[in-house]
Amino acid sequence: MPLSQQSVESFKKFVKKHPSLIKEVRNGRRNWKELYEEWYILGEQDEVWDVYKEKEGGNSSSDERLGFFGKLRQVDFDQVQKNISDMKGLVGNIQELIRDFKPKQKPPTAPRMMYQSPFTYNRPRR
Repeated sequence: MPLSQQSVESFKKFVKKHPSLIKEVRNGRRNWKELYEEWYILGEQDEVWDVYKEKEGGNSSSDERLGFFGKLRQVDFDQVQKNISDMKGLVGNIQELIRDFKPKQKPPTAPRMMYQSPFTYNRPRR
């Protein structure tokens, strides 16, 4: 099987149209040599490749490559901010409830020191 630059470039374009193939290789179920050979023998139009095609309206392959940042793009930050505000209010209410049910404690006082005069003549002895 001849391995020309043109066929390699064509295979790369084919893989970009079928991003699930990348996942297959990364998960260890397939390898690039095996996929290239099948592609070379069967051609791009074979129905074997239909299961690997990029689905219309799904996540773009750029989002999948970005991973975390691709998911971050999908986050509705207004909703996140609202949820954080709600949680803050809930925590405040719980703290207030705890304060209401907690028994009142007297403020701590400093321990009293017994003052002893150095002069004992004014004090009766015991």
